[in-house]
Amino acid sequence: MTMPHRQTIKLSNGTTYKYGKYSVTVGTDGSIRVKAGDWLSKYSAAIYGNFWTLDVFSRTDRSGKYIDIRDPHWIYMGETIYHMPTIWGRQNFSSGATMTAPPIVDIEKRKREVEHFKKEHPEAAEVAAKVVLGLHSLTEVAEILETLGFLSEGAGELASGVGIVLFPIHATLDVITAWKSAERHIGLRASAYGITAWAFGDPPPPIPRWLHSEVSEAAVQQAMKAGDRQFQRSVKEAAAGAQYNASRLQHAWTEGSDKAMKALDELVRKKNLKKQDCQVIFQAMGDDSRNGLAMKILNEMAEKFSGSELRAFWAPPPQYPSS
Repeated sequence: MTMPHRQTIKLSNGTTYKYGKYSVTVGTDGSIRVKAGDWLSKYSAAIYGNFWTLDVFSRTDRSGKYIDIRDPHWIYMGETIYHMPTIWGRQNFSSGATMTAPPIVDIEKRKREVEHFKKEHPEAAEVAAKVVLGLHSLTEVAEILETLGFLSEGAGELASGVGIVLFPIHATLDVITAWKSAERHIGLRASAYGITAWAFGDPPPPIPRWLHSEVSEAAVQQAMKAGDRQFQRSVKEAAAGAQYNASRLQHAWTEGSDKAMKALDELVRKKNLKKQDCQVIFQAMGDDSRNGLAMKILNEMAEKFSGSELRAFWAPPPQYPSS
């Protein structure tokens, strides 16, 4: 197999790196503007000719300080990240010279290769699993990637980790965003938990205790004995109101989780994907942690809110699947 040619193109405002179908432009200040469908292994491929040199990229915090990108699978369209070697100025190479990658152990190379493969070809995650077990060499992986590049039509919207996570959310947003604020927050949390349950083969997430009515039947009966008819009527009305509100919120929970899980089933059916392969991808995004996956999805959702709505969205603190 003929490997792609690596190119370095000097521009007035930076440098464009190309390797096969991958390309990225790095500004003279090291900046990279993230586009839709981008992820770090694409930038690594364009600059270094491999999919595992990810530790050289950083983002900035609110103070402008460069910080590590803790999860290389999560960068966001529109954000600016930075190629640190450009900033450090440690690569003193002339125009057209190649940039050398920092050393990295073989097992880490293999893991990052697999993660890139999953994002490029979610329909072939089973092959990726074989790669990480050592059943294919890295050269064979490159050949598989090249071949599947011509066979993966229709998988474009699933190409990035963020894209595949957001698919079932977007599939329910047209319904959930029309709900009242309290129901909307609960519906979105239930949607995140529904995606998580689907990913790990769990039953639908149960309705949390905090969504049940705080007014017990025993308390109502006790209050009824203690007051006159007017007071008893007020107690009955308050209890009925509390029960109605709880019922409304419980319905939002059930509806949110149900729609998210059905959207994923529909995704698998329409794209003719293997459910188990898709589940593996979701599990990997959460680092094999149910709560980790749920929190990543919730953090993505939280970007839609601010101020009091954002505080309401996070109350009570989430813990899959019970709160």
